[in-house]
Amino acid sequence: MGDYPAASEWADEALARVEALAPSASEEMRREAAQVTAEALNTKGVALARRGSTRAAIDAVEESVKVAEAAGLLHAACRGYTNLGVLYSIVDPKLAVDVCQRGLDMARRIGDLGFQARLLSNLAVAHCTFTDRCAADGVPAAQEAVELDRALDQREHLPVSLLVLGQIYQCHEHAEEARRLYRESLDLAGETGEAQVLFPCYDGLATLSLDEGDLAEAERYFGLARDVCARFELDPEALVILPFLD
Repeated sequence: MGDYPAASEWADEALARVEALAPSASEEMRREAAQVTAEALNTKGVALARRGSTRAAIDAVEESVKVAEAAGLLHAACRGYTNLGVLYSIVDPKLAVDVCQRGLDMARRIGDLGFQARLLSNLAVAHCTFTDRCAADGVPAAQEAVELDRALDQREHLPVSLLVLGQIYQCHEHAEEARRLYRESLDLAGETGEAQVLFPCYDGLATLSLDEGDLAEAERYFGLARDVCARFELDPEALVILPFLD
């Protein structure tokens, strides 16, 4: 909900309690502790990223993946790969593509369709931003992510997949398709009020309006985008660079 300092504090509290676990704990409890550790580190990584500490965020999520894989917690590892793919896009775009693909391969191996959709949408962003394979690989990945989210009725992630495909269409000057996807994404995002979806929807619709010369509508959407950032105390640039952390 945008309170990233509080998210960090609760994650640290979870990690502290796990560290206090008795050495004689049962195997089942140690596995549960590994699950808590992986999830808390991932959450802390997202919170750090949102506050601008990219390197510390990457370190936290990398450790999350390491803990999850060592304990055989592959669903938790997939979540880590989902976020690493986004975070690496800042410091190493080629690695971002590789990490998304690695996570996608794992999600397919364990049959986790939910994370497949997440990783496909992130892979689409990576291909269309950092490679020349947008049409060949990026668009099909985004379309598959939308199809999976629809089939699973993943209303919390479908707005992201729609938004990614809308951004790609906008970049390729398919304005009407982009507007339709932005509006559907915005309708769904209104159910959760999630800033990382609301902001780029408003920003995209504003840019489309600006391109068409509708300055009043553009200003209205830009104003809504600014209001989201003000309400959650977020830097607009951070939401452009790191739009889809899980």
